Amino acid sequence: MISDLRALSIGERIRLVEDIWDSIAADQAALPLTDEQRAELDRRLDAYESDNIKGREASEALAAIIRTSVSLKVYLRPEAETDIEEAAIWYEEQRQGLGQEFLDDVLSLCETISENPAIYPRGPQAYPPRLDSSVSIWSLLSD
Repeated sequence: MISDLRALSIGERIRLVEDIWDSIAADQAALPLTDEQRAELDRRLDAYESDNIKGREASEALAAIIRTSVSLKVYLRPEAETDIEEAAIWYEEQRQGLGQEFLDDVLSLCETISENPAIYPRGPQAYPPRLDSSVSIWSLLSD
């Protein structure tokens, strides 16, 4: 099964993980609450019933959270840009639209890194021994 997963592109694997996570979220009724969680839910319901404050619309509250949350910018070194551009051209020559799919996957990966920087290790120790810290993003993606 692992070898089948490794045959998928990084973008496909990320989408698979997202689909698995969504399926877990859809089945959250099957997840039991701890006594602490149940007590917290009861406390919040009691607070609402005593002060009757609705709160803010979810879209407004989430927009505020997103504006204040920390995310990192992902920078591509010039050689990584060249590698990505050349790879996109090569993929497009193999099949029309494949180059765009590749670029979409690279963009998706960069967004994931930006939004979740802690899941990607940093520094030379993060790479396989044959790579060093000056390696471009494309070199990492192509492994």
